[in-house]
Amino acid sequence: MADRNTIVVNSPGQSYSGLQLSLLYLDDNQVKDIGGNTDYGVFLSPDRKKLIYSQYRTGMNQRTTFAYDLESGERRKLGNDNSFYRRFVGNGTYVGQDELTFRQMNLSTGKSRVLYTHKELMSMMTDVSEVKNASDTFIIMDLFEVSQDQKEIYMLVMLKDEFTIYRVSLQDDYQVKTYMTMKDIQQFRLLKNGDMIIQGEVDKVQGLYRYRAKQDQLDLLVKGTFWNFDLAADESRIAYVRSMENQKNEVHIAYLDENKLSSDTVIYRNIEHFIKLKWMEDELFVAGSSTEKSELYRFSFRAW
Repeated sequence: MADRNTIVVNSPGQSYSGLQLSLLYLDDNQVKDIGGNTDYGVFLSPDRKKLIYSQYRTGMNQRTTFAYDLESGERRKLGNDNSFYRRFVGNGTYVGQDELTFRQMNLSTGKSRVLYTHKELMSMMTDVSEVKNASDTFIIMDLFEVSQDQKEIYMLVMLKDEFTIYRVSLQDDYQVKTYMTMKDIQQFRLLKNGDMIIQGEVDKVQGLYRYRAKQDQLDLLVKGTFWNFDLAADESRIAYVRSMENQKNEVHIAYLDENKLSSDTVIYRNIEHFIKLKWMEDELFVAGSSTEKSELYRFSFRAW
């Protein structure tokens, strides 16, 4: 969401030959195309003024990354970046990773620098874990978080039959530390105070957990099988999608207290083909899609 009326969407291109990146304006139901044959990884800067995306030039082998200005409609090529997933560090810099490197891109200069190679990261992670065989270490490339002070990143790694979140320095000290470990982790969000909300499994119990970093403690917030969750910007509310037995999904919102959820409420049932949900100020957007149809819901929680 660029704003409450402007949505960035990927949709099948003509003859399903690739993805079409567009802006959907909800107020007048108009669509503005940005580029064709694009990749899935699309990211907005925190100020929601710049859109980062990759576009294939020929076939599916060569990718070029662009910064698109939502106000002027101009785009600029970014050199030497083929990241699959990116996280912004402020409005002018982002960190991304591909299959070879973990790099930082400066949008002002359009230049990038390598922070770590994957070989270096694998070596450092095996050094601080009990798993010494690099073949048993797998970095989840489409999921990482940047700390509030922008000095560290938190990466999810699969080690044999469990998952570990590592804290990796963005400074020059090259420190890698184990943050926490669970049997299974599908998603996590770093809170401003250093805690985490984690969707995963502990002792055969699946659910949403809160990890308290200072106490090194996990609290079960809600038990169940979920597709996705997201936090409001002030971290006071959480939205999540629960998977039901009849292959339908229901959307919940709740207040996030210290170690529990309060006022947990179902706001919509029978969501089909769920993809993603996202908070935008006092509104929640929920998307679902299949080969037959796509649906986008907007739930408003404004008091006026």
